[in-house]
Amino acid sequence: MKFLVATMLQSSLIIFSTIGPSQQMNLSWSEELGLDEQIDAIRENYNIPGCTAAIVTRNDTDDDVLSYITSTGYRRRVTPLNQSSYPVTDDDSWNLGSCGKAMTTSLFGRLYEQGILGSWDMTLEEIFPEINMGRRPHAKITVAHLLGHTSGLSDFLPLVAYVVPLRDLMVARYRALEITVRTDRLLFDPGTSFSYSNMGYVFAGAVAEKLSGIPFEDLMQQEVFDPLEMASAGMGSPGERGVVDQPSLHWPFLGLPRINDNFWDGFLGSLYGPAGIVYSNIEDWAKFIAVHLNDGSFPYDYLSKSTLDFLQTPAPGTEDYWARYAYGWFVAKGEREPWEGDFPLLSHLGNSGDILAYARVFRGAGFATLVACNQNEFEPVVEIQNLLISTWLEVTGK
Repeated sequence: MKFLVATMLQSSLIIFSTIGPSQQMNLSWSEELGLDEQIDAIRENYNIPGCTAAIVTRNDTDDDVLSYITSTGYRRRVTPLNQSSYPVTDDDSWNLGSCGKAMTTSLFGRLYEQGILGSWDMTLEEIFPEINMGRRPHAKITVAHLLGHTSGLSDFLPLVAYVVPLRDLMVARYRALEITVRTDRLLFDPGTSFSYSNMGYVFAGAVAEKLSGIPFEDLMQQEVFDPLEMASAGMGSPGERGVVDQPSLHWPFLGLPRINDNFWDGFLGSLYGPAGIVYSNIEDWAKFIAVHLNDGSFPYDYLSKSTLDFLQTPAPGTEDYWARYAYGWFVAKGEREPWEGDFPLLSHLGNSGDILAYARVFRGAGFATLVACNQNEFEPVVEIQNLLISTWLEVTGK
C-alpha cells in the first residue's frame, strides 16, 4: 500500500489535441530522446502484451496539438494456441474502467447546469419518494455522497440485488437500489467517512435515469461522447466478439489472453455502467481530460468553471483517507512541486478486469499523462507515467 500511495502521488496530466494522428505531428523532441524506445523497453521488461501512452498540454488557442502519443506491442499475445500477432495502434480502444467515473460525474455536472439535477444535496428520499425508506439511513444519502464515496454503501451490490429477473438495465438499477435500501446496512452514516463504492455509482446512475427519464447509456452518449466528439467511445467491450480488432484482456501473472473479452457486454457487467465500463481510444480519452485541464470550456464549451471546481474539490468526509477524493478524482495531499502551481494532482486508476488504465492530471502545471496496458500490472504503468512526466519537465524546462 505504501508503494501504491507514493507512486500515485507522483503525477501528471494529459490533454489531447483535436487534430489528426500522432504520426503526422512534429515530435522531433521525442524522437531525439528516444521516448518510443524507452516506453517499449519498459513494456518488454514487464512482459506486457501492449500499451498506449500520451502527453497532452494546455494551449490557449484553437491550435492545440497533441504533444506526444505512442502505442506499442500487441493486441493479443502470441501463444502456442494463438500464433497470430496483432500490433496495437493509436486508434485502438481500451477499457478505461474506473477512469470513467470522472465521466459519470461530468455527466452530472451537465445535468446540474441544465437544471435537471436541482442540487448536489438532493437525497434519495427526495428523488425516490415512492420508495418507503422510513427511518433507514439510506434516505439521507445525497447525490454528492454517491459520487464522492461518502454514502456509507459497500463497494459492490449485495447478492440479493442481483436477483432481478429483468433485462432492462434502467429498471434493474432501480430495483437494485430499492432492494439494497430495504435490506442492506450502511458502513457509516452518510457524509461522515470514506469508503470506495462502485455500488454508489450504480445508484447514481439510477438517480440520473430517474431525473432525466433517459437510460444511463444514452445519457453518456448524449452528455459526454457526442459533445466532446469522442467518436471511438462507447460502453461495454470494444470490438467484435471473436475478432482481434481491439486490445484483448490478459490474465495477470500468467499473461495469457482471456477466453471471454466481452464480460462488460453482459447483463451483470452492464449493470455497473455508471461505475466505469467506458472504452475509448487514447485520443478521445484525452479530449475528455482536456476539459478538466482547461477550466471546463476549452477546447469545448462543456462545463462552467464553477462546476468543474466543485467536481475537483475533495468531498467532506474524505479527510482521513490517504488521498482525498473529489467527484471522480483522487486528490493528492501534501506539499506540491513548484511547477505544479496552485492546483493539486488529480488521478484515477481504472481496472476493467485485466486492462489497467491510469490518468494523472496537473491542472496547475498544464499537462497530463495517460497510460493504458492490456494486462493488469501496476508497476509498468507507473514507470511509464513517471517517464512521461520527467521527460516533459525536461523538455519544457519546468
